[in-house]
Amino acid sequence: MRPAVFVVAVLAVVGVANVSASAHHSHPAFYDACTTLTIEGEIESVQWKNPHVLIDLIANDGKPYRAEWTSAGILDRTSVGPPKAGDHVVVRGNPMRDVAAIRARFPDLKLETPAKPVVDLIQIRRASDGWNWARAEPTTLPECGPK
Repeated sequence: MRPAVFVVAVLAVVGVANVSASAHHSHPAFYDACTTLTIEGEIESVQWKNPHVLIDLIANDGKPYRAEWTSAGILDRTSVGPPKAGDHVVVRGNPMRDVAAIRARFPDLKLETPAKPVVDLIQIRRASDGWNWARAEPTTLPECGPK
């Protein structure tokens, strides 16, 4: 292999490896970024795992929700400990789109309607303000248009 081709190939691999993987979920296809829910309630369970930490909670009105948080690795690197069952929290996030609408965009996707409404977590805090976690707001906002 010629040295110039080898250098270009190595640079291409390094460049691709450094690209952020934040877009691998197609967030706008799965979640309604134009709608934000705020839910106050009690944590029922926490599944501290990758690729995402899942928090099941019961809202004050008795409705169950599942909040999809960031990865356990990111939380560990930022020294965020998991909330525990019984903690009273306030979560803010984008609701999951209708499964039929998601399947229309990804017809080969095997996605079942979840038993609980799913919210992509933007922020979580204890109701007593004992701790607070919020992800950085996106640099480009979605085009929501009139509602």
